[in-house]
Amino acid sequence: SSYRSVLLNVGKIRNRGIELLLTGAPVRSLTGFNWDVSFNMAYNDNKVIKIADGLTSLALPGAEARTENGFVYHYENMPYGMISGYRIKEDDKGNKVYSKDNGLPIQSDFMPLGRGVPPLTMGLSNTFGYKNFTLSFLVDGKFGSKMYASTNAYGAYYGLDKRTTAGGVRESGVMVKGVDETGAPLSQTIAAQDYYQGIAFSITDQFVSDAGFIKVRQLTLGYTFPRTLLAKTPFQYA
Repeated sequence: SSYRSVLLNVGKIRNRGIELLLTGAPVRSLTGFNWDVSFNMAYNDNKVIKIADGLTSLALPGAEARTENGFVYHYENMPYGMISGYRIKEDDKGNKVYSKDNGLPIQSDFMPLGRGVPPLTMGLSNTFGYKNFTLSFLVDGKFGSKMYASTNAYGAYYGLDKRTTAGGVRESGVMVKGVDETGAPLSQTIAAQDYYQGIAFSITDQFVSDAGFIKVRQLTLGYTFPRTLLAKTPFQYA
């Protein structure tokens, strides 16, 4: 008695996956040129099995976007860390629903919008050697996750995001077509400023993008000094 809350350890997560590492030496030359290559890949099928009795979803504390309409949630039977928020509402026939008063999109129910943690990661490393010189580079990538950018939402609100200029919408306005709340057909043009300020902090998925990437992670150029140059120094290797 006499307490209002309690902290509990909750949650059960399952991880199933595969990891692969392939290494090889495609070139070994008597002229002193060598090439070594290494490829690694990992795929993790992650699932939240259970959160707690009577609880099927749980917000990640502190993972709320500045726009207050983008979150990271955990859901039973879904991957850990789902980007969550709102889409444009659709009726039973798949028509987008807009307000009959101002033509702006109606917010959907709160829902998951994509994985926050990439299930697939991979890397490719190459090392080339010629006599005393070595050149190596690492390329890596992550795939299958989404990212919500509140920076882009603020950019749209203030007219700084490139979508606010696409197709001359600042002059012609944004054309919306679907149905209103009553199901009646709706087709009208909304001033670009009104439209983008109307969706910036309400329609989360308009600012959710693919977070997959491939990048050069590391580039190294090396030179090994001959031992003859180090013979009269305190160094054995440099």
